Amino acid sequence: LSEIKKWNKDFFKVAITWDKWQPLRDEATQQILGRIIEVACAASNRVGCMYQYFYFIQDHLGGGKYSQTVRRQAFGSRVSLSCKNLK
Repeated sequence: LSEIKKWNKDFFKVAITWDKWQPLRDEATQQILGRIIEVACAASNRVGCMYQYFYFIQDHLGGGKYSQTVRRQAFGSRVSLSCKNLK
């Protein structure tokens, strides 16, 4: 989660939003590149509260094994919400 620290926000809640890791495949070869999972991270700033979706990946090492390192692959939509809903 060190990648999240680079954002100019204080994330204070994290929720895994997918029930399991999903395979990430090369579109041309269908070879497994890794596995990916979605999380929603809640944050507050001077304007209000929001949550941001992030996608984290573990690289495929072969033989059904994955790297122990988890890194941010991408980020998705940002949703504003009432800060009272995040207590």
